[in-house]
Amino acid sequence: MHALIADDDELNRTLLRRMLVRSAWSVDEVTDGQAAVDACRHTDYDLVLLDIRMPGMTGHETARLITRNHEVRPEPKSRRPWLVAVTGADRKSKEDFVSFDAYLQKPFMLAELTACLDSLASGGDR
Repeated sequence: MHALIADDDELNRTLLRRMLVRSAWSVDEVTDGQAAVDACRHTDYDLVLLDIRMPGMTGHETARLITRNHEVRPEPKSRRPWLVAVTGADRKSKEDFVSFDAYLQKPFMLAELTACLDSLASGGDR
């Protein structure tokens, strides 16, 4: 399984990468939304973890662009990656995260990340 982490905070990227690698994922990292959109154009990720508050393009905007770009791809359609919001802000409602398949509230533990991924894999939040 191949994941992309998009977060402007190096410590957050490091912690997420370590958690994912521990769970046998290969991981790429970027520091902003545009880089995430570009990476998703060139690589078929299974999972994209997006910080909500990044400079330039927010996680919400990034998720919408990744989805839109995936829908218009000329090559055979593969499954769109799971899009998971990673946020320190309080989730106000499900509508706040409509562009995402799931969300993780910072700070979180490996068990919470694993439960989120298990739920996505079983079709729970998709």
